[in-house]
This record gives sequence, structure tokens and C-alpha cells, in this order.
Amino acid sequence: MNILKPTLFVRKNLFIPLILLAILTSFKPENWPQFRGPNSNQIALETVLPLEWNMQKNLLWKHDLAGRGWSCPIVWENKVFVTNAVLEDPSVLPEIEEGKRQENPDSAIYNFEVICLDIDTGREIWKK
Repeated sequence: MNILKPTLFVRKNLFIPLILLAILTSFKPENWPQFRGPNSNQIALETVLPLEWNMQKNLLWKHDLAGRGWSCPIVWENKVFVTNAVLEDPSVLPEIEEGKRQENPDSAIYNFEVICLDIDTGREIWKK
């Protein structure tokens, strides 16, 4: 019987902090860990989202890329990860025709980057 008392004490004292942790983490915005979101269905669980935004309204920051954005941004805790494709020689691209998609010629060579940004400021933390 004396052996069970410390175990029961430990269980009781761990239960409350674990419940508090679960409650507190449930209020944190969800991570967006993959293409099309956490469930791959393009649906965010956030309920308080802006109905409109532009350069003056509901835009916290923006980050110019040297090349072309190459995938869906990933959000993990306080960081945003983006991939970027930087063309080695931009002169190989043909002129853009209005209303048409710019195609990449076979001779286009890209250098790919992953960029990590601070979610609150948009400041670049690192690039690889």
C-alpha cells in the first residue's frame, strides 16, 4: 500500500499541469505545416479572419522574393517558411504576352532556396 501512495501522488500532480497545458495550447493558432493546410483540405480552423485586405488594410508585412515563389508557405509557431526559385540567367525568358502564362524554356536553370521569416515582422531569419 505504501508503494501506491507516491504513484498516486505523482499522477495527481501531473494531471493538473497536463490539463492546463492542453487548454493553453488549444488557444494557440494552428500551424500550417503542408500544402493546403493541416488537413490538406485548404480549410483553416481560425474563425476570426479579415474579410478584405490590400496594401493599406489588414496587411502586417510583405517580403519581396528575388525569384519566383515555388510552393505554399509553411507556418510553424512563430516562423514562416517559403521556397523560392531564382533564375540564374533571366535573359533566357521570353517576353510575357498579355493574358498568357510565362513558360520556362528548357535552358532555364534555377537555384532553389528555403527562406525562414519571422511571423510578426517578416524579417528574414535565415536563407539556405
